[in-house]
This record gives sequence, structure tokens and C-alpha cells, in this order.
Amino acid sequence: MKRIIYITLAFLFTGIGISQAQVSKMVSLSGKLANHGNFTEIYLDSLGQQEAVKIASSPIAADGSFTLKTMVLKTDVYKLRLDENNFLFLILSPGETLSLQATGPKLDFSANVSGSSQTEDLLNTMQALGPYMQRIDSINKQYTAIVNTPGQDSVVPQLIAQMDHTQKAIKDEIASRIRKNPASLAWLFFMDKFDLSADFEIMDILDRGLYGKYPQNTYVAQLHKQVTDERRLAIGQVAPEITLSNPEGKIVSLSSLRGNIVLIDFWASWCGPCRKENPNVVSLYEKYHAKGFEIFGVSLDKTREAWIKAIADDRLPWMQVSDLGYWKSAPAVLYGVTSIPFTLLIDRDGKIIAKKLRGEDLEQKLAELMK
Repeated sequence: MKRIIYITLAFLFTGIGISQAQVSKMVSLSGKLANHGNFTEIYLDSLGQQEAVKIASSPIAADGSFTLKTMVLKTDVYKLRLDENNFLFLILSPGETLSLQATGPKLDFSANVSGSSQTEDLLNTMQALGPYMQRIDSINKQYTAIVNTPGQDSVVPQLIAQMDHTQKAIKDEIASRIRKNPASLAWLFFMDKFDLSADFEIMDILDRGLYGKYPQNTYVAQLHKQVTDERRLAIGQVAPEITLSNPEGKIVSLSSLRGNIVLIDFWASWCGPCRKENPNVVSLYEKYHAKGFEIFGVSLDKTREAWIKAIADDRLPWMQVSDLGYWKSAPAVLYGVTSIPFTLLIDRDGKIIAKKLRGEDLEQKLAELMK
């Protein structure tokens, strides 16, 4: 079987008997490297799940020019490289003819590429973000220089505010481009700039654009699953029902608290940040419980003993449930919990009104709701 596959692939890439359909899937990339140094060959890699695989290469002429041709069966991300420190990503589609010009000493996002709209989305966005990234680097250097300097405490909040403003500007820049063309794989490179919950609107737009066009792409499918899960937990949606045993073995349900403002609190005895946050939550419970504030604790513990002890040690008086399933706990899977503490605040009708609130943010939100 392996031999048959090898012969078939070899035949496809020979100059004999290539069909018109196969020709239409060929991608041609011609380029020129103004400063290619000692590099004599350039490579194109297909990016698989486990490792990159070289699919084409070309010698680099003395004047820095090269031409790469290969068959591309579907739109996907590829890597053009001189070596592991000199490369850029391309998003190639069957039949495209690309032109590349690189003027710098390295092959990177500063290159100019035409003939591939999605590659242009990627490179143009990276170039547009350049000044913002320089600004972030400058703020970080200022922060590092003064953070431990006596008498400079007043400057730190200013730098943090500048950083927040710059980060928001980056997010706004990318979001604007996504709205114009949500069906571009280029945006997968910028997912680290967004929070799925806080930025759900733009993530929803992106998912609808990408999944409708590239449902078989692994990264698009992953994003689709995350967004689909988040849709169930979007602000305004009724929180999914949770029915489990409490510490006494009695079956209780989240819906039994309907009519109250409820904090769903995913935690565990082994979670340091959870235990550190518990005194703050206890204080809020005591302050607002009489006004209709309830808490529904969902533990990701593994043993009943540890769970019960933590409840007693931290003096948690509210409703608690657990199936002792750790990260495979049914409610954790249902709610897409990947880290704890994780909270959702729901209104008196059981609808989600806020997520991931802790500390002062939670206190402020409750103060608004309990007026």
C-alpha cells in the first residue's frame, strides 16, 4: 500500500500527464531577497499537527531571486523559510500566483507579498501592529526601570493605564479588520489578543465567517467548538442546569435558587487562588445574603474528605455540590471550565449577567445589583 501511494504522488508531480484540474491547484511563488547573505536555498513547509513537512524548495540565484511551485489542495497555512530564524507564514489557496519582495536582512513579516489575499491580511495586520508593539516594549522598559525605584510609585499606575490603552488599541485594530473580512485564516494568528467571553461578539463574527468556509481546518474547528460552547454561556442566556449531591448526599439543583442573584463558583480544596479568594466571597455573602444573594459552589475536588474539610476550614455557608470528578466533573465540562476559580453571576431569572468576576470587580457588580 505504501508503494502505491508513493508512485501516485510521484506521478502527480511529474510534467507528464498532469490534468487541467491538477494544474489549477498548483501554486507559484516568485520572489527576490535583497539581502540573502549566505543562503543558497529557500523552502516551503506544510504545517501538520505534529511537525512541519517540506513540500518544495528552490535555489536562490545570485541576485536573490527564486521560484517555488507546488500543488496546494486546500487553503491552509504554510511556512516559507531560509532557516529556523528566517521565515514567514503564508496562507495559500489552490491556483494562486504570488510575488514576494524582502528588503531586510531577515525573511519575516516585513516582506511585501501580493497575489494571496489572506497572506496580505496577515502581513498587513502585522505591519500595522508594529508601532503598537514598539509602544508596549517602551512601556515595559520604563516599568522595569522604575518599579523598584523609591519615589516612583505614582508613575506605575500611569504606565499600567498606558499599557491597557495600547492593548485595547491593538484589539480594536484587529477587530476592525475581522469585521471587514471574517473568512480569513489570517485572524487565527491573533487569537491571543482576545478573551472569548469578554470579546464574544467579534469571536462570534469570526467563527461564523471561518467555519462556514473552512470547517475541516483543525484550528477553525477548535475555535468553532469554543465559540459554540460560549454561545450557551453568553450574557443573557439561561445558565445550564446543574444537579448534584451536596456534602450530606442530598441531590440539589441550581434552579432551586431561582429568584435570587446567584454566583456560580467553581473551586476546589487544592486550588490556592480559590482558597485565597474565599474570605472575600464569604464577606460579600454576609453583606448581601439578606438582600437575595446566593452562592452555588461547584467543587472540582477528587475526594470527599478534602472537599468537606475545605468547606469547614474556610467556613463556607452556602450551597455546595460536587461529583468529585476533578477536571472531568460534569458541570466543569458543561460550562467549559479550564481553570479555577471560575465564576458566573446569574440574575433572578437564571440568566447569565457576568462572568469571571472576582475581588473588587465582583463587589462592584453586586453593589450595583443590590441597590
